[in-house]
Amino acid sequence: MVAGCSRCETTCRHELHGRADQEVPAARPERIGAWLSKGYIDQLALDSGHLATEYATWKIDAATAQRNQWAQVQARAWDAYAQIAAEDASFAAAGSSALTEEQVTKAIAERIAAPLRQDAAETVTLWTRWQNDQGQVSRVYGEKWAANTTWEQLKKLGTIKPRLATVYDPAHPEVDLATDLKNLSEVFGQVYLHTS
Repeated sequence: MVAGCSRCETTCRHELHGRADQEVPAARPERIGAWLSKGYIDQLALDSGHLATEYATWKIDAATAQRNQWAQVQARAWDAYAQIAAEDASFAAAGSSALTEEQVTKAIAERIAAPLRQDAAETVTLWTRWQNDQGQVSRVYGEKWAANTTWEQLKKLGTIKPRLATVYDPAHPEVDLATDLKNLSEVFGQVYLHTS
């Protein structure tokens, strides 16, 4: 775990590293760095899903935590050993994304542009569709590819399209394989297929 704490927030770093040691001992940055330098890992994705809640105790907002996290990744030069990706599921919501144009613009700046601009992540993987245990589907786009503000704003990111990726499960299509891949290719330069 690469903590989103600031350099001067030692209590935050110690507590989060202690928690990581209990929950996922292998996730210490030193261990990950060693695996990267030895060639054991060729791609590393950092999920930003808990940044909004994980650092609240120390009054660190999600944007600051993310900036701190990517500064640490860059300082460790992990990108010299592997492809580093940011991973984000926050654009999707149950049924369809309901973000306003202003919210989408802010989310794109913070969750897509910032990791790329800080030269720490080479790609950003956005989770565009998934289904929970109760059968509820969360999407970035509208049901059956209906237009919505989030999807329309993402389609405007043509200059960074080669750096955008998503995960697609052909066993659970939105419409059908050809339609889904055609629509996904309007935003993403890379589509990872998920198979069960």
